[in-house]
Amino acid sequence: MYKKQMLFQRIICILVLVGSSLVFFYSLGMLTDLYDGLRQAIPDATILDSDDPSGLGPKVAGARILYDMQGFNRQLTTGAIILVLLGVFLLITNTHTRRRYYISNYIATCLAAAGGIGYSLWAVGEILSWKATYKAWIDFEKLETLAKMFKFPFYDANHTFWFDAGVVVMIVYVVILALLVLNMIWKIVVMNAEKKLLEAGKEA
Repeated sequence: MYKKQMLFQRIICILVLVGSSLVFFYSLGMLTDLYDGLRQAIPDATILDSDDPSGLGPKVAGARILYDMQGFNRQLTTGAIILVLLGVFLLITNTHTRRRYYISNYIATCLAAAGGIGYSLWAVGEILSWKATYKAWIDFEKLETLAKMFKFPFYDANHTFWFDAGVVVMIVYVVILALLVLNMIWKIVVMNAEKKLLEAGKEA
């Protein structure tokens, strides 16, 4: 049982780091399509000073979402960097190779799991909110006309790939973190079983 648990332990700790890296790279690319499809619909960033959420200043109503999402995108990236560091912390504390867990291993596991799950829940809520805003604000008919006129990519209301991809990435990451917690529980069970065997051997 110990060999299987140790193998699972190595794999899942590495997957946590891979998952956090995936979240980071997603954060870097999430505005790709929005930038390609909306940048030319906003002639001057200074028109975004208005508090008018309808975005009537740009050539296309709602196109200002490209700039309105910048703050969220920066938070997403900053949080993702922290997640990567938490994944590295698992390896620094040898949580992936320890035969027996110490306090540092429990701390590393709990920080990675709690931080990652909390971040993912926040991110999914924000992504879904911005997705709804994207579909509700933008005048896609006018955007399509401009796209044909000035020859830039046009994405309709159904093109929500980067929003949907974000939800998928976060779900996958949460599953990995759940397995990390499961590994910790498995480790505790195995350690307790080994302790009982050693005590039984001493008594014999």
